[in-house]
Amino acid sequence: MKTETQNPGRPAIFAYTDYRAFLKAHYDWQKTAGFYSHRVFSERAGLKSRSYMRLVLAGKRNLTPESISKF
Repeated sequence: MKTETQNPGRPAIFAYTDYRAFLKAHYDWQKTAGFYSHRVFSERAGLKSRSYMRLVLAGKRNLTPESISKF
């Protein structure tokens, strides 16, 4: 298991009270680490919609009980 010291710049989940802010910070961190997009995230998470993460980050959709474990 990797720790934050092994992943410099990785957002610490417990430093956030808003899950959207954490997801945005984590997404931005992944983008700096290499090729990463909403489509890549959706495919890896097994989501049907490629835009679901973008909509969650924008506040237009909420996480559902089924999608929480995928995120």
